[in-house]
Amino acid sequence: MQSAAYRAGYLNEKEIAALTEKGAVGDICTYVINANGQICDPELDARTMVVPLDIIRKKTRIGVACGESRVECICAAIRAEIINVLIIDEETAGYVIERLK
Repeated sequence: MQSAAYRAGYLNEKEIAALTEKGAVGDICTYVINANGQICDPELDARTMVVPLDIIRKKTRIGVACGESRVECICAAIRAEIINVLIIDEETAGYVIERLK
């Protein structure tokens, strides 16, 4: 699982492994989500200071990503309507289209 929270040092390898076992595919706006865009770990979510998703969904939400490793998270964000504008490269777009079919 790709995670900005891990790269920033907020989550360790053990926590990432546990989240992956719960179906995590990535994070967006610090929410760790599964393939359907649902929050993967409500306990972790409760400890995280973030803008609530219901408020995020009321605005224009731009997702920017690149690379095959981000496809699952991109698709999850689309399925859950977390993003409504997507900026990606052509190759990644092809992977996303295939995955969403």
